[in-house]
Amino acid sequence: DLARLTGLQQSMVHGRALERVEVAAPAPARDDAVRQALLANAEVRRLRAQLAATGAGEAEARSQWWPRLLLGGRYVRYGSGEGDAGGEWQGGVQLSYALFTAGARPASQDRARAESRAAAAELAQVELRTAEAVDRAHALLTSARARSTALAAAAEQSAEVARIERLALDT
Repeated sequence: DLARLTGLQQSMVHGRALERVEVAAPAPARDDAVRQALLANAEVRRLRAQLAATGAGEAEARSQWWPRLLLGGRYVRYGSGEGDAGGEWQGGVQLSYALFTAGARPASQDRARAESRAAAAELAQVELRTAEAVDRAHALLTSARARSTALAAAAEQSAEVARIERLALDT
């Protein structure tokens, strides 16, 4: 019975025996863990898509500086009172360019660039928060392993003290 009490395989917690379990798997490297967390984070994926969309918004704002070319065509049927109907094709080309926009084009570009910078900043902030969460988890894992090692050493010391005390009592 004394061997069972002093054995390293079991510890008593709240009157129940617990088996000691070793976790041999090493913690993943920080960079790999951050990369995996960023790939799995839905908010990061959403913000990356939003940043890509702001790039399209910038392209649209730049396109306002180009002239607009419109091509059109249609087929028209004309009827007469005599029941004779005729048809014709019509086509046209229109080229337009606004000479004065009261600063709307530069303002549109500035707004698109600002939206792009805001999306990039928000993405960077979420990526930093994700990396911090990985660092906290890694620190907690390291701390838990250190506590586990310390508790195992304390259990060994207690078992040895109990063994020595038992020998002293037997003697």
